[in-house]
Amino acid sequence: MKQISKRAITLWRIKNAVVAIVVGLLAVVVYVLSEMFDWMPLFVTWILAAIALIILLTDVIIIPNLKYRTTTYGIVDDVLKVHKGVFTKSRQHVPLIRIQNIDTKQGPLMEFYNLKGVQLRTASSIVYIPELESDEADSLRDEIRQIVNENVGRSI
Repeated sequence: MKQISKRAITLWRIKNAVVAIVVGLLAVVVYVLSEMFDWMPLFVTWILAAIALIILLTDVIIIPNLKYRTTTYGIVDDVLKVHKGVFTKSRQHVPLIRIQNIDTKQGPLMEFYNLKGVQLRTASSIVYIPELESDEADSLRDEIRQIVNENVGRSI
């Protein structure tokens, strides 16, 4: 089993920091409005600030490292295995001959870090391998296509 890219940690930290900043700004807005119009108790502001701090500590500092360590993937005996999850473990094993479609996904932040995700579809499920190096994602996609084409005799 292979690890995803180590740069995924930085990507996840940035995404989660944006959420923490939005919640923090919401706390500031609620505080300012409650001081100006006296329409909301002060404890609501403190609750929002505490939520922002908890998000900052857990989702930005702790969770990305754990998520990186627990996310692995690999092709073993014509079966794609994807293991992920920090608190809730997910183990997906998909026979390659069941795959109907393969896509790579890349948003602007992922493009900046030269990362791609690989999404595979079967008749009953979608399997996503997050944050691989771009060339590794393309190579994995091509390898799966080749195996499927050899085994089934059709193209994806």
